[in-house]
Amino acid sequence: MLKVKSIDVYYGESQALWNISFNVEEGELVAIVGPNGAGKTTIMRALTGLLHPKKA
Repeated sequence: MLKVKSIDVYYGESQALWNISFNVEEGELVAIVGPNGAGKTTIMRALTGLLHPKKA
């Protein structure tokens, strides 16, 4: 299970994502979709540790 609760993600001083929360249960298949600039890559970078989110 993956649980993300109330995180903010920054690039330096610029906030890229605000108050992101979601759960992925075991066996679920998830897709992250959205327009360019919506934050899909930023979410993945935070989940993999390339960016360090801050708790809101």
